[in-house]
Amino acid sequence: MPRALSYQPSFEEAHFYLGLSYVNLNLYDEAIASYKRAISLNPRHALAYNNLGNVYIYTEQYEEALKYFNQAVEIEPGIAEAYNGRGEALRNLRRYAEAVKSYREAIRLRPDYAIAYNNLAMACVGLKKYEEATEALKEFVRIIPGSAPAHHNLGVLYLKLGNRTAALKEHNILQLLDPEMAKKLYALINK
Repeated sequence: MPRALSYQPSFEEAHFYLGLSYVNLNLYDEAIASYKRAISLNPRHALAYNNLGNVYIYTEQYEEALKYFNQAVEIEPGIAEAYNGRGEALRNLRRYAEAVKSYREAIRLRPDYAIAYNNLAMACVGLKKYEEATEALKEFVRIIPGSAPAHHNLGVLYLKLGNRTAALKEHNILQLLDPEMAKKLYALINK
């Protein structure tokens, strides 16, 4: 890819895809430079802003991430991933109520967006809204029924809500998916 750029250095898509390659190699500084170059060539490249936000999430620079996700949704309000990423930045900044709104928008745009449901659940836990968190995780499990961590977390949420029967049901499902994780949930149930 760098060789291709030597022939056409102003081709923003090449910089964008080079950024993707760098992310896959965990070369985040290089990815940041590539995405910023793509943006300098096309300031309306919403996906470059989105992906740059993701890199800042990976490097735990949440304020920077938030800035780029906000740019992405301003340019292209239909990118569910940008709302989810913005939610991630906000959740990590402990701005849970704003994160919930962002995740809900991601889900509105893409109703089958499993990870947004999971992230919504985590933000709701941050607000101590365990019923809402449970509902979000139930949607995640409906979309991805074989997720052992989701079943474990659902069991924990049921315990927080005082529903031992539902927690035991999650334990039974978990025994088939991940027996070690099932033991951990069982220990919590019998605490």
